[in-house]
Amino acid sequence: YGIVDVSDDTSIRIFCSSQGTCNFNVFDQDEKGVEGVKFYLLHDDVLIADGISDINGSIVLKAPTSIRNSYTLRILYKGFLINEQEVRLGLINHFKIYIDSFNINLYDLNVRLIDKWNQIPEIDVNLFLTSKDMFEPMVISAKKKSFDKYDFENLIGADYVLNLKYKSFELKENIMVKGDKTIELVIPAEYTVSLNVMNNIGMNIDSA
Repeated sequence: YGIVDVSDDTSIRIFCSSQGTCNFNVFDQDEKGVEGVKFYLLHDDVLIADGISDINGSIVLKAPTSIRNSYTLRILYKGFLINEQEVRLGLINHFKIYIDSFNINLYDLNVRLIDKWNQIPEIDVNLFLTSKDMFEPMVISAKKKSFDKYDFENLIGADYVLNLKYKSFELKENIMVKGDKTIELVIPAEYTVSLNVMNNIGMNIDSA
């Protein structure tokens, strides 16, 4: 391959090389494969190959071998930088797969919702996490279990902002995740309800 910045007529000479193969695996603290981890192979900040780990936490990437050059392996999960390291694919990796494994600690955050009257709020809310510590900013949405139970699964230990939205109401709360955690969130939203009381012939009852 060759990397070229085209701003005018130009030419480039490319020396072909054999293809090398990498097999990466990522596991949590219970040695269970982690699905959805993003792997990037870069050279001089240019993407050469990328992919996402499967249900077993495994991924295979292919890239040209090189005697002189190395790649940067960048690993991201749910927006967080898990690891970044140098990877060299020599000619031997055309015949022998380059193998490496990584471990990350993951935690669950369970959110229980109640209203100001300690009742279950029978409304559908938008509940999600963000974090300023993310390498690649993104929104992590909760899984709804019931009106009062929402779960975030397999989170990286970090400082988050828990965001709750319902119609025009919005609530934010800082959350530190460093282990499995359950929190209770009170929804203080109140809405004014106007009622017109009428008699059996449809006339307003002023004294009601």
